[in-house]
Amino acid sequence: MSGRVTIMSVPIGSLIKLKRIELGMSQEDLASGICASSYLSRIENNKLIPDEEIYHLLLERLGLDYDEIASDVDTVDEEIEEWYQELLSFRSCREKKKERDIEELHKRADVAGPETGFKFRAVYARYLLKEGRIEEAVRCLEQLKQVIPQKANRAFFIYTNVMLFSFILRRDYKSAIECGLELSSVKGFNELGSQEEIGIFLYNIALSYLYLNRYKKAEDYAKKALNLFNNGYHLERSYNTLIILGACKTNLNQFTSALETYD
Repeated sequence: MSGRVTIMSVPIGSLIKLKRIELGMSQEDLASGICASSYLSRIENNKLIPDEEIYHLLLERLGLDYDEIASDVDTVDEEIEEWYQELLSFRSCREKKKERDIEELHKRADVAGPETGFKFRAVYARYLLKEGRIEEAVRCLEQLKQVIPQKANRAFFIYTNVMLFSFILRRDYKSAIECGLELSSVKGFNELGSQEEIGIFLYNIALSYLYLNRYKKAEDYAKKALNLFNNGYHLERSYNTLIILGACKTNLNQFTSALETYD
């Protein structure tokens, strides 16, 4: 039977594919004794709805429970959001970190549904970047890239912002800009994050343009970011953005304006 199965509005086939990739299993390994690998491929690409028994068997082999995924669960999504905000916060660098059982949160995220599972992995990659574990973060992001739906939802917004930041840390500023422009082309992306988050997104694009010596572009994005930070009274972020603006104006030979910016 052809069609598209979704739980919490996100294809469950994508979660099966992601878990299989993470566990290093081939389609043949996962499908063995359950269904043909070609049949599994259609499930993973959300082109086919199998009998529930097939879902039960596939998810059981992946260490997941279909009945739990198909039901609503507690506050795991809120906890992931809280974790993400802490990772973005300047305060989290100075304050004692909140203890989290990441492995337990991972399991709960997966049974909460595919979109929550995707969001967890994006936030976990951001955590790895903050811890300096860049290679692990990139590996996590590349796995997620293979399955996450590219549409206007919160998980994709967080994933793209984390991917953009990873490119900056690797000094691949051209890819950072391409990643950012891809997100900004998604209809409604401005509504997927807070003013501060959109400001951070614009700031990172401005920073990438600055490192590529494209000062006018950097200035344009920095101005947009500064407006959002000022509106929200994010003073430390405004300060950092003004430094970018001052550098742009200096390199554009707008010395008087640069001095005013620094002042």
